[in-house]
Amino acid sequence: MKKFIYQHQGSLLIGLFVLGLALDYFLAIEQWVLVVAALVLIMVGETLCENVKSEMIALQEMKKAELEERERQSKLIPHEHRFLETHKRKTYGDEPENTVIAELRNMEELRPAPFSNKTLIEWGFSSDNKYECPVQYSQYNNVTGVDEYGDVPIKRILGACTTNNMATGSEEVFEPNTTYRGTLFNYLHGGNLNQESLGYFEDENRGHEGMPVERIGNDRKTRSDGEWSFVKYGDYYFSNHGHQRTVFAMYHLFQKYGDEAVIKNVKITKYAF
Repeated sequence: MKKFIYQHQGSLLIGLFVLGLALDYFLAIEQWVLVVAALVLIMVGETLCENVKSEMIALQEMKKAELEERERQSKLIPHEHRFLETHKRKTYGDEPENTVIAELRNMEELRPAPFSNKTLIEWGFSSDNKYECPVQYSQYNNVTGVDEYGDVPIKRILGACTTNNMATGSEEVFEPNTTYRGTLFNYLHGGNLNQESLGYFEDENRGHEGMPVERIGNDRKTRSDGEWSFVKYGDYYFSNHGHQRTVFAMYHLFQKYGDEAVIKNVKITKYAF
Protein backbone atom coordinates (compact mmCIF):
# COMPACT_ATOMS: atom_id res chain seq x y z
CA MET A 1 0.00 0.00 0.00
CA LYS A 2 2.77 2.40 0.92
CA LYS A 3 4.57 1.62 -2.33
CA PHE A 4 1.37 2.39 -4.27
CA ILE A 5 0.95 5.74 -2.45
CA TYR A 6 4.56 6.65 -3.15
CA GLN A 7 4.31 5.81 -6.85
CA HIS A 8 0.94 7.62 -7.37
CA GLN A 9 1.22 10.52 -4.94
CA GLY A 10 0.75 13.11 -7.70
CA SER A 11 -2.56 11.61 -8.81
CA LEU A 12 -3.66 11.23 -5.21
CA LEU A 13 -2.96 14.88 -4.48
CA ILE A 14 -5.11 15.91 -7.43
CA GLY A 15 -7.81 13.54 -6.22
CA LEU A 16 -7.68 15.02 -2.75
CA PHE A 17 -7.96 18.50 -4.18
CA VAL A 18 -11.06 17.49 -6.15
CA LEU A 19 -12.43 15.83 -3.03
CA GLY A 20 -11.89 19.07 -1.15
CA LEU A 21 -13.85 21.04 -3.72
CA ALA A 22 -16.68 18.54 -3.48
CA LEU A 23 -16.75 18.80 0.29
CA ASP A 24 -16.81 22.57 0.08
CA TYR A 25 -19.68 22.51 -2.39
CA PHE A 26 -21.87 19.88 -0.81
CA LEU A 27 -21.13 20.39 2.88
CA ALA A 28 -20.44 24.10 2.75
CA ILE A 29 -17.46 23.76 5.06
CA GLU A 30 -13.97 25.11 4.67
CA GLN A 31 -12.32 22.69 7.07
CA TRP A 32 -11.60 20.38 4.13
CA VAL A 33 -8.37 22.31 3.71
CA LEU A 34 -7.19 20.98 7.03
CA VAL A 35 -8.19 17.47 6.01
CA VAL A 36 -6.23 17.71 2.78
CA ALA A 37 -3.19 19.15 4.56
CA ALA A 38 -3.29 16.38 7.15
CA LEU A 39 -3.49 13.69 4.47
CA VAL A 40 -0.63 15.27 2.55
CA LEU A 41 1.51 15.35 5.70
CA ILE A 42 0.72 11.71 6.37
CA MET A 43 1.74 10.73 2.84
CA VAL A 44 4.97 12.73 2.98
CA GLY A 45 5.79 11.40 6.44
CA GLU A 46 5.23 7.79 5.38
CA THR A 47 7.44 8.28 2.32
CA LEU A 48 10.23 9.80 4.41
CA CYS A 49 9.96 7.04 6.99
CA GLU A 50 10.18 4.41 4.25
CA ASN A 51 13.29 6.03 2.80
CA VAL A 52 14.94 6.31 6.22
CA LYS A 53 14.07 2.69 6.97
CA SER A 54 15.61 1.52 3.67
CA GLU A 55 18.78 3.50 4.33
CA MET A 56 19.06 2.06 7.84
CA ILE A 57 18.64 -1.50 6.55
CA ALA A 58 21.31 -0.92 3.87
CA LEU A 59 23.66 0.55 6.50
CA GLN A 60 23.10 -2.40 8.83
CA GLU A 61 23.80 -4.87 6.03
CA MET A 62 26.99 -2.99 5.12
CA LYS A 63 28.19 -3.01 8.74
CA LYS A 64 27.37 -6.71 9.04
CA ALA A 65 29.40 -7.48 5.89
CA GLU A 66 32.33 -5.42 7.22
CA LEU A 67 32.26 -7.25 10.56
CA GLU A 68 32.11 -10.65 8.83
CA GLU A 69 35.07 -9.77 6.59
CA ARG A 70 37.03 -8.44 9.59
CA GLU A 71 36.34 -11.65 11.50
CA ARG A 72 37.40 -13.74 8.48
CA GLN A 73 40.61 -11.76 8.12
CA SER A 74 41.41 -12.15 11.83
CA LYS A 75 41.31 -15.94 11.47
CA LEU A 76 43.66 -16.08 8.46
CA ILE A 77 47.20 -17.33 8.88
CA PRO A 78 49.33 -14.15 8.61
CA HIS A 79 51.50 -13.68 5.55
CA GLU A 80 54.20 -11.92 7.52
CA HIS A 81 55.17 -12.72 11.10
CA ARG A 82 56.31 -10.03 13.47
CA PHE A 83 59.25 -12.00 14.84
CA LEU A 84 61.64 -14.57 13.40
CA GLU A 85 60.88 -18.13 14.50
CA THR A 86 63.02 -19.95 16.99
CA HIS A 87 64.82 -22.94 15.55
CA LYS A 88 66.29 -26.32 16.47
CA ARG A 89 68.51 -27.24 13.48
CA LYS A 90 66.84 -30.37 12.18
CA THR A 91 69.19 -33.21 11.18
CA TYR A 92 68.74 -36.52 9.41
CA GLY A 93 68.04 -39.01 12.18
CA ASP A 94 70.97 -39.17 14.56
CA GLU A 95 73.41 -37.97 11.92
CA PRO A 96 75.41 -34.78 12.52
CA GLU A 97 74.21 -31.63 10.77
CA ASN A 98 75.03 -31.65 7.05
CA THR A 99 77.78 -29.09 6.38
CA VAL A 100 75.96 -27.50 3.43
CA ILE A 101 72.71 -26.79 5.26
CA ALA A 102 74.71 -25.82 8.36
CA GLU A 103 76.35 -23.06 6.33
CA LEU A 104 72.99 -21.89 4.97
CA ARG A 105 71.67 -21.69 8.54
CA ASN A 106 74.80 -19.96 9.85
CA MET A 107 74.56 -17.32 7.14
CA GLU A 108 70.86 -16.87 7.86
CA GLU A 109 71.61 -16.19 11.52
CA LEU A 110 74.20 -13.59 10.56
CA ARG A 111 72.07 -11.96 7.87
CA PRO A 112 68.38 -12.93 7.90
CA ALA A 113 66.72 -13.03 4.50
CA PRO A 114 63.83 -10.60 3.93
CA PHE A 115 61.49 -13.54 3.31
CA SER A 116 62.50 -15.41 6.48
CA ASN A 117 59.53 -14.16 8.52
CA LYS A 118 57.03 -14.81 5.70
CA THR A 119 54.66 -17.76 5.90
CA LEU A 120 55.38 -20.54 3.43
CA ILE A 121 51.91 -20.56 1.88
CA GLU A 122 50.42 -23.77 0.60
CA TRP A 123 49.09 -23.18 -2.90
CA GLY A 124 45.52 -24.11 -3.78
CA PHE A 125 42.16 -22.55 -4.58
CA SER A 126 40.91 -23.43 -1.10
CA SER A 127 43.65 -21.27 0.42
CA ASP A 128 41.64 -18.10 -0.26
CA ASN A 129 39.93 -18.82 3.07
CA LYS A 130 43.04 -19.91 4.97
CA TYR A 131 45.97 -17.56 4.41
CA GLU A 132 46.63 -13.89 4.08
CA CYS A 133 48.00 -13.85 0.57
CA PRO A 134 48.70 -11.28 -2.17
CA VAL A 135 47.07 -13.68 -4.64
CA GLN A 136 43.37 -14.56 -4.70
CA TYR A 137 43.46 -17.90 -6.48
CA SER A 138 39.72 -18.05 -7.12
CA GLN A 139 39.88 -15.30 -9.74
CA TYR A 140 41.96 -17.67 -11.91
CA ASN A 141 39.49 -20.58 -11.72
CA ASN A 142 38.62 -20.37 -15.40
CA VAL A 143 42.06 -19.40 -16.68
CA THR A 144 44.14 -21.96 -18.58
CA GLY A 145 47.81 -22.16 -17.62
CA VAL A 146 50.52 -21.64 -20.26
CA ASP A 147 53.89 -23.40 -19.95
CA GLU A 148 57.11 -21.54 -20.65
CA TYR A 149 60.69 -21.26 -19.39
CA GLY A 150 61.92 -18.17 -17.60
CA ASP A 151 63.53 -16.68 -14.49
CA VAL A 152 61.84 -16.71 -11.09
CA PRO A 153 62.72 -13.84 -8.69
CA ILE A 154 63.16 -15.34 -5.22
CA LYS A 155 61.40 -12.38 -3.59
CA ARG A 156 58.26 -13.23 -5.58
CA ILE A 157 58.00 -16.83 -4.35
CA LEU A 158 55.09 -17.16 -1.91
CA GLY A 159 55.03 -20.86 -1.18
CA ALA A 160 54.56 -24.38 -2.48
CA CYS A 161 51.97 -26.40 -4.34
CA THR A 162 51.93 -28.78 -1.36
CA THR A 163 53.72 -28.89 1.98
CA ASN A 164 53.27 -32.65 2.43
CA ASN A 165 56.97 -33.36 1.95
CA MET A 166 58.25 -30.41 3.97
CA ALA A 167 58.09 -32.39 7.21
CA THR A 168 61.01 -34.79 6.72
CA GLY A 169 60.51 -36.72 9.94
CA SER A 170 58.36 -39.84 9.67
CA GLU A 171 55.90 -38.67 12.33
CA GLU A 172 56.11 -34.92 11.79
CA VAL A 173 53.33 -32.72 10.42
CA PHE A 174 54.18 -29.43 8.74
CA GLU A 175 52.38 -26.63 10.58
CA PRO A 176 50.45 -24.31 8.21
CA ASN A 177 51.76 -21.10 9.84
CA THR A 178 55.44 -22.05 9.45
CA THR A 179 57.75 -19.39 8.03
CA TYR A 180 60.56 -19.93 5.55
CA ARG A 181 63.08 -19.66 8.38
CA GLY A 182 61.15 -22.21 10.42
CA THR A 183 61.12 -24.52 7.40
CA LEU A 184 64.88 -24.23 6.91
CA PHE A 185 65.74 -24.88 10.56
CA ASN A 186 62.90 -26.97 11.98
CA TYR A 187 61.71 -29.19 9.14
CA LEU A 188 64.29 -29.72 6.38
CA HIS A 189 67.21 -31.88 7.49
CA GLY A 190 69.22 -31.24 4.29
CA GLY A 191 71.19 -34.39 4.97
CA ASN A 192 71.51 -35.11 1.26
CA LEU A 193 72.85 -31.71 0.13
CA ASN A 194 76.31 -31.29 -1.37
CA GLN A 195 78.25 -28.65 -3.28
CA GLU A 196 76.78 -29.88 -6.57
CA SER A 197 73.34 -29.10 -5.17
CA LEU A 198 74.36 -25.45 -4.74
CA GLY A 199 75.70 -25.34 -8.29
CA TYR A 200 72.40 -26.73 -9.54
CA PHE A 201 70.53 -23.76 -8.02
CA GLU A 202 72.60 -21.36 -10.14
CA ASP A 203 72.82 -23.41 -13.33
CA GLU A 204 70.60 -22.06 -16.11
CA ASN A 205 71.40 -25.15 -18.20
CA ARG A 206 70.15 -27.71 -15.67
CA GLY A 207 67.47 -28.81 -18.16
CA HIS A 208 64.93 -31.35 -16.99
CA GLU A 209 67.21 -32.97 -14.44
CA GLY A 210 66.57 -33.35 -10.74
CA MET A 211 68.86 -31.86 -8.10
CA PRO A 212 72.14 -33.75 -7.55
CA VAL A 213 72.23 -35.05 -3.96
CA GLU A 214 73.89 -37.63 -1.76
CA ARG A 215 71.02 -40.07 -1.38
CA ILE A 216 71.00 -41.69 2.04
CA GLY A 217 70.36 -45.41 1.86
CA ASN A 218 66.95 -46.31 0.48
CA ASP A 219 65.19 -43.33 2.03
CA ARG A 220 63.01 -41.89 -0.74
CA LYS A 221 62.88 -38.54 1.06
CA THR A 222 66.59 -38.03 0.41
CA ARG A 223 66.23 -38.14 -3.35
CA SER A 224 65.43 -35.13 -5.54
CA ASP A 225 64.09 -36.42 -8.83
CA GLY A 226 62.15 -34.71 -11.59
CA GLU A 227 62.22 -31.36 -13.33
CA TRP A 228 62.09 -28.27 -11.14
CA SER A 229 58.97 -26.22 -11.90
CA PHE A 230 56.78 -23.38 -10.69
CA VAL A 231 53.29 -21.99 -11.17
CA LYS A 232 52.75 -18.26 -11.52
CA TYR A 233 49.65 -16.27 -10.59
CA GLY A 234 49.90 -12.64 -11.63
CA ASP A 235 53.32 -11.56 -10.32
CA TYR A 236 53.80 -14.34 -7.74
CA TYR A 237 55.19 -17.87 -7.83
CA PHE A 238 54.69 -21.19 -6.06
CA SER A 239 56.91 -24.23 -6.42
CA ASN A 240 55.09 -26.90 -8.41
CA HIS A 241 57.77 -29.59 -8.24
CA GLY A 242 60.92 -29.35 -6.14
CA HIS A 243 59.52 -27.74 -3.00
CA GLN A 244 62.46 -28.48 -0.70
CA ARG A 245 65.05 -27.46 -3.28
CA THR A 246 63.17 -24.17 -3.72
CA VAL A 247 63.65 -23.28 -0.04
CA PHE A 248 67.34 -24.24 -0.15
CA ALA A 249 67.81 -22.29 -3.39
CA MET A 250 66.12 -19.16 -2.04
CA TYR A 251 68.55 -19.01 0.88
CA HIS A 252 71.64 -19.89 -1.15
CA LEU A 253 70.87 -17.37 -3.90
CA PHE A 254 69.97 -14.60 -1.45
CA GLN A 255 73.16 -15.13 0.55
CA LYS A 256 75.27 -15.04 -2.62
CA TYR A 257 73.44 -12.50 -4.82
CA GLY A 258 71.05 -10.58 -2.58
CA ASP A 259 67.33 -9.91 -2.68
CA GLU A 260 67.22 -9.46 -6.47
CA ALA A 261 68.50 -12.99 -7.14
CA VAL A 262 66.58 -15.20 -9.57
CA ILE A 263 66.28 -18.90 -10.29
CA LYS A 264 67.26 -18.98 -13.95
CA ASN A 265 65.63 -20.75 -16.86
CA VAL A 266 63.10 -22.90 -15.02
CA LYS A 267 59.74 -24.28 -16.14
CA ILE A 268 56.80 -21.99 -15.26
CA THR A 269 53.08 -22.55 -15.74
CA LYS A 270 51.62 -19.06 -16.00
CA TYR A 271 48.05 -18.11 -15.09
CA ALA A 272 47.21 -14.60 -16.26
CA PHE A 273 44.35 -12.60 -17.75
